[in-house]
Amino acid sequence: MAVPNPERTAALNDLAAALLALGDDASKAAQSSRDVRLHVVACQAEHLAADVLDLLPHGPTDDVLPEGRGLASSANAAREAFHEPAARPLPQSLAASLGWLLDLAEAAAA
Repeated sequence: MAVPNPERTAALNDLAAALLALGDDASKAAQSSRDVRLHVVACQAEHLAADVLDLLPHGPTDDVLPEGRGLASSANAAREAFHEPAARPLPQSLAASLGWLLDLAEAAAA
């Protein structure tokens, strides 16, 4: 059995937390907007966060989730966590979905 890499575990937890914050901020923004992209970002961010957590050997940690900082800031934080080298490699389909989600979130925030 492979020994878990603590840097990768931390990076994946950070990515999942950033995605959850992004989803929360998108959901809040959707309450006062008719932009359907916000609903898509909110739902997909939650689903993809679960997919990221599934990559962890022992499940998620009990870290406190970051407070939302607004859609643009959350999208930037998620993008930074996505590009963190310690989080790599990600399964190709997950990486593609995350890239698409972050592009959509950034477009909706603009």
